[in-house]
Amino acid sequence: EAPILHVVVVGFHHIKGYQLEYAYPPILGKGETEAQENQDLPEPWKHLPSLALPDGAHNYEEDTVYFHLPALDNPKRTVFGISCYRQISAEMLLRRGSDVTRSSVQKSVCVLSRLPLYGVIQAKLQLVTHAYFEERDFSQVALLKETYQNLNALLSSDMMHGGQPYLGLSSRDLVLHFKHKAVLLFKLLLLERKVLFYKTPVKDLCSTILTLCSLFPGMLEQGLEECACTAGLRQLSSELRPEEHDFLEVHLSHSPSELKQSLDTLASEKNREKEYSSENPVREEEAHSPEDLSLLSKTIRNSESKSMAKRAESLENAADDTKPAAVTRKDSEEKKEKTEAP
Repeated sequence: EAPILHVVVVGFHHIKGYQLEYAYPPILGKGETEAQENQDLPEPWKHLPSLALPDGAHNYEEDTVYFHLPALDNPKRTVFGISCYRQISAEMLLRRGSDVTRSSVQKSVCVLSRLPLYGVIQAKLQLVTHAYFEERDFSQVALLKETYQNLNALLSSDMMHGGQPYLGLSSRDLVLHFKHKAVLLFKLLLLERKVLFYKTPVKDLCSTILTLCSLFPGMLEQGLEECACTAGLRQLSSELRPEEHDFLEVHLSHSPSELKQSLDTLASEKNREKEYSSENPVREEEAHSPEDLSLLSKTIRNSESKSMAKRAESLENAADDTKPAAVTRKDSEEKKEKTEAP
């Protein structure tokens, strides 16, 4: 089997949204250059355009995203997606179509592979995407066809037995970023707990998750074969609302702006707590001023002192009661000795 299934191009239409603009080889028998509506895609791949060109892509000049899809011929197998997207000013295009109505154009070049060689494919695809944008004419797709053929000739299943699956991943960076919490993340993943990661740009997020998975021996080589399989799973209720203790959020931030945003969010939460406390004041019988607490502590100490004094007094009285009895017994013994003497 050829390791590469398709090379596709995904664009953003200002009316239709994310749209599959090109696919080689064609998907569902359509033409290579014929745009396909999302509803025309196979049901397991209906989210392919939004995965290949994620939300917020316009905020970065270029970026990379990894994603997974179930295989069409075998739902229990995984198709690995590697997507490199860029944006270009609309004024720089040599051929500007009628659908280009904004100042910039975002497109993504995506490779769908049978092998989880993320780093190897990403290194090649990044160069291809840059060259594709340098032509400034997206109707020129000869480069994409060559990419499909070259990748199939270059990649093979034998590469899964070496260090190729770990290209671009750094466990050192993972430990430096999370420090001792890296062990916590490892345990959570081992126990199959729900962990939510969020980070921008998305390439750093994908690398972090893959690096964490790579800590398990053989995970990248063999452990992701069924990671996109949803057949036979119990359908969750649409009304399900997870609680805070049902998941753990891990936020990895590099920029001061994101740190400031987190601090602003924390401040707003504190303000909401203050507003709630003002709207729901504590009842008078439940409120205790510092003077009340001080008086209460003095009362407790006085009562303890009185109880200790009473106990000491009772012990003294008991000692006094036993003393005359001992003296009387001694006197009686002396009198008895005198009467017995000749």
